[in-house]
Amino acid sequence: MARLAKRGCKVIGTTHKAQSPAATGLSANENTSTNILDQKLQDTAKRLREAADTLEQLYAAPAAPDIKSELLKRYAQGKPVLFCQVDGFTNIHPGDCVMPADKDRHCVMQSEVYELRRTSHAVRLQIRQGTTAKEAIALLEKMLDCVKTLAEEHGPNAFEYACEGYPGQLPADDFEGVPF
Repeated sequence: MARLAKRGCKVIGTTHKAQSPAATGLSANENTSTNILDQKLQDTAKRLREAADTLEQLYAAPAAPDIKSELLKRYAQGKPVLFCQVDGFTNIHPGDCVMPADKDRHCVMQSEVYELRRTSHAVRLQIRQGTTAKEAIALLEKMLDCVKTLAEEHGPNAFEYACEGYPGQLPADDFEGVPF
């Protein structure tokens, strides 16, 4: 066409059909600029890649149920119960003065705590996911020694506490200075 225009010929039509602005989603001026078309194509390709990445993530990781809220609903039905908790820890730093480690870098600690419980079982054992069987057995043996020591020191009533109930039921003057 350019050659025809240089020779002074009048161009009546072309072999290329121009798409209407409505068909391309572009304005009449944008329809003629290749830079704008290239940018629009790049933007569209980018959005398609982002959408594909999002879909892959959704398919790769199925939505987990809201476990936390379900547990909170269940625990809300429980009553505060005072009990002896014996915890076993692994990989304790040898110089830790709060949690003194033994030769295996384990620490066993005992405390009286309140928890919301819906059951009345006497003893519960929980082993955290990822704990090796060897660690669990070693810690359980040490925890059993801790319970035996408490029983030897306090007799058959080692796990009967003077402050039965929970903080809302306790007379404040009986436990002055105790942070409940």
